Amino acid sequence: MKEHLSRWAFVVRMRAAVAYSNFTVERAFTQRAEPRPLPIPQPTLLMLGLALLVVAGIGTLSYTGKVSWPTISAIGKANKETAPAIVHRPAIPPTAIPPDNQREEASLPAPTPQAPEIQYALAVDKSRRMLMVLKDEGNFYQVIRKYDISLGSIIGTKEKAGDMRTPVGYYRIIEIKDGSTLPAYYGPRAFVTDYPNRFDQANGRTGGGIWLHGSGQGARTRNTHGCVVLDDDNVKKLDAWVGINTPVAIFPENFRLPMNDGKVDKRFFSPAFFYGEAGHMASS
Repeated sequence: MKEHLSRWAFVVRMRAAVAYSNFTVERAFTQRAEPRPLPIPQPTLLMLGLALLVVAGIGTLSYTGKVSWPTISAIGKANKETAPAIVHRPAIPPTAIPPDNQREEASLPAPTPQAPEIQYALAVDKSRRMLMVLKDEGNFYQVIRKYDISLGSIIGTKEKAGDMRTPVGYYRIIEIKDGSTLPAYYGPRAFVTDYPNRFDQANGRTGGGIWLHGSGQGARTRNTHGCVVLDDDNVKKLDAWVGINTPVAIFPENFRLPMNDGKVDKRFFSPAFFYGEAGHMASS
């Protein structure tokens, strides 16, 4: 019995030794070593961190269009001498595209200035009871239109208000009135003269309101209170030639304006012709 126990104890010890040996061997071959960090010098870590910050800052700048503070600020200060300056430029608004119907016009060159307006003059020939439109041709006037007219019921030059005469003299248009602002008997248009001018006033002539106008009845009236009256259709045609400062020469009944092939001498259209030496000095 004692011997049997000894053998059994021996076997147990042997088996325990074998098991321990197997465990040790298995552990030695199956156990994995723990990873160990590589030794990295500290300056390398600093440069790596700076590089990551630069990449992150540039990515933010390109995506948002704004600098990410203070990260880019710190890097910019550290690299002030080597890094190029970041210049912020204002956004340029897109060019407006004109509508389709305006694109062709927008591409055309700007129009050249218009030539000076051709000058015209008006002649009231009492002897013919006619209004003539004259075009300035440099050395003379050319008659381009003739219209029948009505004049004051009393012949002679106007001397005072209410004498029913049409004045004689050299005048200018100082105002143009549209028919919508006038009493009906003036028709669709009225061209206001500057009677009495200073020569009339110097000769004691009074009155006023001497106009070229329509009748409001289509055809002109037989006589007037002193104005020059045209048919309503004809007075509107004067718009093409008459403006502010257009000269109006009104000749007396005993004078027939000389014309040669529709040409009129310019010397008849001056203050000197109507007012003598005083008009000559005033026009010189």
